[in-house]
Amino acid sequence: MKVVSFIRLITITILVLIGLWGLWVFLSKPKLNSFQDMYPESEISYRKNYKKLVEQDLINGYSFLKNGAHYAVVFDNTFPYTKSTLTSQNTMQIILLLNDSSAYEWGEFGTPEHTQTIVFYSSNSTPIGYTQIDPMGEVENYPYRSLMKWGKLSKTSFNQLKELIK
Repeated sequence: MKVVSFIRLITITILVLIGLWGLWVFLSKPKLNSFQDMYPESEISYRKNYKKLVEQDLINGYSFLKNGAHYAVVFDNTFPYTKSTLTSQNTMQIILLLNDSSAYEWGEFGTPEHTQTIVFYSSNSTPIGYTQIDPMGEVENYPYRSLMKWGKLSKTSFNQLKELIK
């Protein structure tokens, strides 16, 4: 009887620890929709209106977080739900990559499965933007800019992004 009681105790303890860990992961990740009204977003660009919209963004001074991000945290959205903080240098390189229109290519994409999320923070640790990453090279950025086309990175750019977040 003592062995059965001990096994139950160990099992319950493990389940409680897993539950607490899951709750901690859930609560520690910022809610992406909580800061989506901080910046105006650009109109979605198509091949026909792309040039005009990008010019309009330049006139309005819109870029993807060029002046606001101090550091970033990468959250893995799959088990084991890890997170890692990027250096200021890597954060700036990612922002430059995501602001480069030649990093994107036109193309249809299906429903993305975002396995990673990069949350960008200001110098006072306020979340100011994010990039959700699909393993097939699709990214969803907030704030969206017209130069991002439909959010599909070229293979070279996607590989650069993966290297920067390692």
